[in-house]
Amino acid sequence: MKSGKTRHGHAVGTASAYGDRAGALYDQYAAGLYSQARLTLDDPGVAEQVVCDVLAEEYGRAPAPEDDGADASYRLAVSAYRRCEELDRNLDRDDRGPGSRRPGEWLTA
Repeated sequence: MKSGKTRHGHAVGTASAYGDRAGALYDQYAAGLYSQARLTLDDPGVAEQVVCDVLAEEYGRAPAPEDDGADASYRLAVSAYRRCEELDRNLDRDDRGPGSRRPGEWLTA
């Protein structure tokens, strides 16, 4: 598996080298989902968990008979946002650093 670093310093692999659906999902969506979760939660570890949860859920879905790339992209983005909201509610937010925000605050400000 190839690996590199994102601009945030986290390792990113190329899982599709194994030729499976999970790897293809990871390669296509992981970086964008991570960026979305990282911006929403401001916590790299929790953002990684969001990506794992969302991709595992998607992998558990039956593959669409036709290419639903646009639908999958939208579905995964919404799923990641909802997972961020869920995790944010469950985390102790007292240890949040200065300048942090709750999911969606940038939309209402």
